[in-house]
Amino acid sequence: MRRLGWGLALLAAAGAGLLLWRLRRFPDPPRTRLAIRVSGDAAPGLQALLQDLAESQGRWVVVPAEAPAPQLHLRARREGSNLTLTGDLDGAPLPPCAGTPAEALAALAGRLGLRPPGPTLLPGAPDRAWDLLDLAGRSQDETSRDLLRRAEALVAAEPRCAEARLALATLETRFLVERVDADT
Repeated sequence: MRRLGWGLALLAAAGAGLLLWRLRRFPDPPRTRLAIRVSGDAAPGLQALLQDLAESQGRWVVVPAEAPAPQLHLRARREGSNLTLTGDLDGAPLPPCAGTPAEALAALAGRLGLRPPGPTLLPGAPDRAWDLLDLAGRSQDETSRDLLRRAEALVAAEPRCAEARLALATLETRFLVERVDADT
């Protein structure tokens, strides 16, 4: 009987330890919601990348722009290989962020309390970053062999960039679905 008591106490202590470990290791999901609206050059790709950046760091849950939530409005303008971002967060103006896409997004991330995007999210080379922003923003009815080749070349040039791999996987999936639909 005494062994059973010690066994139950040990089991309860182990359960409590696991619960504490889980709470520290896997915090609750963020409760702060944010709606993002991007207009201008490469807007759909920038919006997708910003959503991934905010959600991957647990800062915000991004909701549709019409949802009642703080609003991040951005205007993107491409100037050669550089990107300029202007806008506001819930009506409060944000200072302009300019430079290569990686530099502009790093500056914006800092102003929003986020870590800057690393090479796993956005290539550092401006031409590759612009290519990723274009590919990531393609709508569901835009798939072609040319887009697939561009995405494959981007992944080959930036093998550690998860966002490039996601763009390729999305395009491949759409391409396969379209081919199956055409075959039936």
